[in-house]
Amino acid sequence: DGGDGAAPEEVASPPCSGAAAATTAAGAGESRGAACDGATEEARREVEERLERLLEEARVKAAEERAEAVERARSEALEAAQRQVAAEMARLVEEARQEAVQQVQREADEKAAAERSEAIDRARREALEDVVREAARKAAVVAQTRRDTLRQGPCNHDTMELTPEFLERLLAHMEEALERIEASSKSGSSSTVGLVRAELEFLSRAELARDFCHAALRKEAPSSSIGGSGSRSGLLQAVFGCDDCRRISQLRAILEAAAISKASGGERRLAACASACESVERVLQDAGLGEAMREALALESE
Repeated sequence: DGGDGAAPEEVASPPCSGAAAATTAAGAGESRGAACDGATEEARREVEERLERLLEEARVKAAEERAEAVERARSEALEAAQRQVAAEMARLVEEARQEAVQQVQREADEKAAAERSEAIDRARREALEDVVREAARKAAVVAQTRRDTLRQGPCNHDTMELTPEFLERLLAHMEEALERIEASSKSGSSSTVGLVRAELEFLSRAELARDFCHAALRKEAPSSSIGGSGSRSGLLQAVFGCDDCRRISQLRAILEAAAISKASGGERRLAACASACESVERVLQDAGLGEAMREALALESE
């Protein structure tokens, strides 16, 4: 009999019932573990597939970007090459243009120089022809004057006058005697007598020219002898200096052209005449006619 305060008696489970429960629990755990493993494998495969897709997309994108970069680089290189080619062509064209301009300029300069040279040559020829014609005219005038002068009569100390006309006759006779000397010299030894005669005649004319110069110099001397400060008469300029100093230059040219043989013994007389000629030239030089004398002497020498 149990009383009111007595604990109830625990009912003991039968031994076979606990083992079965444990087995059941173990089987449920295994089932849950298998299910978990399956889910994990599936999730892993999904992750791997997703990673594979991401990697593939990354590779495709990288390949596209690389291709785009290569194409951009190629385009830039092509544009740079085109710019370089264009710049080189422009440089070559500019060099060719400058060379063409320089060639044209050189040809123009050469043509201008040739035309200028031709014009100068033409002007020189024309001027030379004018000079030759003028010289021929003057020579003809001088020859005619000489012929007219020779017809005017003898030329000696008795007829000497300090005038341009007498000096013209004297110079004409000197030239005529000089021509006879040259003709006799070319004839050889057969004309020795004629040569000496022509030389003596020339020397006599040279002595007359010397005396003419001395007389003109004495007449030209200053009128006041005190300190030599008087005025000159102007006779030398009237006789020798007029007509561009032709007469004094003609006398100088005749004396320089004379070739007198030793047989005539005329060296001293020629030297005396040349000295008198130099005295006249100095006076004319002091009068400012030096340039005119030089030009006239050059013309007479020709």
